Amino acid sequence: MLSIKFVRFCSALRLLLFCVGVMGAASVSGQAITPTAEQMTMFQQLTPAQRSALLDALLDTSELGVDEAITFPDLVEPLVLEEFVEAEEEAELELEVDVTGRLLSFFERKIELKPFGYGLFAGTPTTFAPATDIPVPPEYKIGPGDTVDVQLFGKENRQYSLVVNRDGTIYFPEIGPINVIGLGFQELKQQLLDRISDGLIGTSAAISMGALRSIRVFILGDARRPGTYTVSGLSHMTNALYLSGGISDIGSLRNIQLKRNGQLIQTLDLYDLLLKGDTSSDIRLQSGDVIFIPPVGPQVGVGGFVKRPAIYELRNEKTASELIQLAGGFTSDAFPGGARVERITENWERAFLSINLSAVLAKTYGP
Repeated sequence: MLSIKFVRFCSALRLLLFCVGVMGAASVSGQAITPTAEQMTMFQQLTPAQRSALLDALLDTSELGVDEAITFPDLVEPLVLEEFVEAEEEAELELEVDVTGRLLSFFERKIELKPFGYGLFAGTPTTFAPATDIPVPPEYKIGPGDTVDVQLFGKENRQYSLVVNRDGTIYFPEIGPINVIGLGFQELKQQLLDRISDGLIGTSAAISMGALRSIRVFILGDARRPGTYTVSGLSHMTNALYLSGGISDIGSLRNIQLKRNGQLIQTLDLYDLLLKGDTSSDIRLQSGDVIFIPPVGPQVGVGGFVKRPAIYELRNEKTASELIQLAGGFTSDAFPGGARVERITENWERAFLSINLSAVLAKTYGP
């Protein structure tokens, strides 16, 4: 059984041979003509429009003035005219065009869209060094293993490095134990300054954080390497995701959940980071946190003349305009009036819908 695309190729090649004079070169009736390598190359160099013109000019062999049969060794078996016409009509259904109406080449139709955003975690580091050279934010929660540096000056000049023990307390010489568990760094500073002012008359203090503790977090769901990881106390959600290798091919980039003590604390949408540079949802982790990655949600592919052709995961997007914005907008040579929507119906059939997105173009770039 011959494929439709192959029938189209052979028929066009037959016409090409006629046009370049090969048929006229034959003088002996019944002699078979075989296309040369040069003639094959000439046909392959034709544009889709030129090949279509050749097909439109298809002639019956009786009009060529010769009775010889054209053979294509190692290519196809001879076709009768009825079989060729039927195959041609079926082949027309396989033609694909872009938004401007231009016929797509075979290679253009074979280009596959890739899911957007998963390359963010390419080149994941094999080690994860704790952050030790960045300022400690005022809201940093003090916990067992943290070190508090205290510098006394005035009546007394001393320096202490106080480690928070498992009970959440530090032992301050001449003052005694101080419970600091769960305090923010700013709250810790104020409490220590008050205790030093009351217990050590005439002495002032400068307080800073020393070595920070490591915390253990769980990364579960559709991560590339789910499991338990030890990270710096200053780590954010994305730091832990990098350590686990990122999101798997079936994981969601837009619904990454942070759970603490069984409660949902934050939802991270990596599209905000990738498309807007917004890190406000990338909050700091605490010991025992769980990062859960659910399966990917509904997806839509955007191809053709847009700036970022890809497969996008939907969250709150409901219109074609919002989808085009995800794809970066139209390119300069796009024709929004000829856009086409392809979808699978409830009967598992492929449906095509032509839409006009010129209003989207005007809204984005002005009239």
